[in-house]
Amino acid sequence: PPQITGKVIHCVTRKAMNINCGDATIDLLYNQGLVKSPADLYDLTAPQMARLERFAEKSAKNFVESVRNSVNVPFPRVLYALGIRHVGEQAAKNLAKHFHSIHNLRNASIEQIAEVNDIGGIMAESIYQWFRNEETIEMLSRLEKAGLQFQTDETEVSAAPTSEKLAGLNIIVTGSF
Repeated sequence: PPQITGKVIHCVTRKAMNINCGDATIDLLYNQGLVKSPADLYDLTAPQMARLERFAEKSAKNFVESVRNSVNVPFPRVLYALGIRHVGEQAAKNLAKHFHSIHNLRNASIEQIAEVNDIGGIMAESIYQWFRNEETIEMLSRLEKAGLQFQTDETEVSAAPTSEKLAGLNIIVTGSF
């Protein structure tokens, strides 16, 4: 099962969520016991933050505001930021495009996950097991209540860029490619 540590919370804030803070801030919050799960970030208040060392009223307000604004991050980036083992940025995009929501992904079998482009058996197993962990389920529930994007916008899915530059051409590759 995944263990939530300060390092995991660093991943959530720094990888994709646009939360304006550094490693020292996350370490401080983690060590003070204010943040033990990424979902805890969404419960913090500016007065709570202002009582901490190195935080004035304005910096506390800016931090809390950046956390609140992170709910606008699109689903593929949220999925990437969750820190699921073996799931990088491109895999998260592929999963989001294929399943359209975290609920569909959570309910998928290992075989269904492995059908996604660039997702192999080891990664599929890791994703499947991650969604079966009780701590993960609780964290996801809290993050969803906080308002994070857990489904793709239909315009994101259908707006994949296409090009007609090679339409009607025959391409022959010789030698080593």
